[in-house]
Amino acid sequence: MYDTLPIWVIASGFALCLFLTSEGACWAAKKNKVAPAEIPFDVALAPAFTLVALLLGFVFSMALGRYETRGRLVVQQANHLRRVIWLCDGLEPETARQMRGQLHEYVLARADFAKADAEPQSRKLAKERSVELQRKMWQTTLEACQRNRDSVALPLVLTTLQEIISLSAEEEAAFADYIPPAVMIMLMALSALSSGLMGFRLGCQGRSGALAGGMLAIMLALILGTIIDLDQPQRGFIRITLEPLGGVAQDAARAAEK
Repeated sequence: MYDTLPIWVIASGFALCLFLTSEGACWAAKKNKVAPAEIPFDVALAPAFTLVALLLGFVFSMALGRYETRGRLVVQQANHLRRVIWLCDGLEPETARQMRGQLHEYVLARADFAKADAEPQSRKLAKERSVELQRKMWQTTLEACQRNRDSVALPLVLTTLQEIISLSAEEEAAFADYIPPAVMIMLMALSALSSGLMGFRLGCQGRSGALAGGMLAIMLALILGTIIDLDQPQRGFIRITLEPLGGVAQDAARAAEK
């Protein structure tokens, strides 16, 4: 459900859960007529909300770091691919034609891989297509090296291809590196517990906790939605731009037409 449901549905469900927890605790306190002095709420509430704030900051920094890493890898990969396109100008015409066509297909495969966030089957197909194209490009370059051992451009192409293959492995690891579910569950559970404590405290005082519980639920849900959006950047509103790969694809298409 975490991977398939829209982010706004998860955030809305979380907000509703927090609000019902707060209201339920408030109603229980009023019904049982618990006196405020009987339970040291002030001692429990402050540490609870402090822990929520610390955990939110920690999880948000985790999501932001992963988001920045994925974006950086996309840019680096695009730069290396564009370098190979330029190096093809120094190759034999037939080898250059094959490499440019393979590069164009490879760029499209890597873009499909980045877009397939939380879609394991689509990501698997894009990865398999990328690996197959890596083999083809590598084989094409090796065959060209055997025919022309004095070429200056071919060693540079091989070196850049090695870097592209390494970057693809790093990108695959980065896009599969999500915040552990246990951390998200802990964050949700601690938030619900804090909301319940707040509602119970207000109920002991004979006050309504609907406004405070609703505002708290909305704020925490917005933060949780932002964290999930950053952690799975191709699902929601905050997306990693794939314009660098799009520009390389256009360059490769134009070069393949030469």
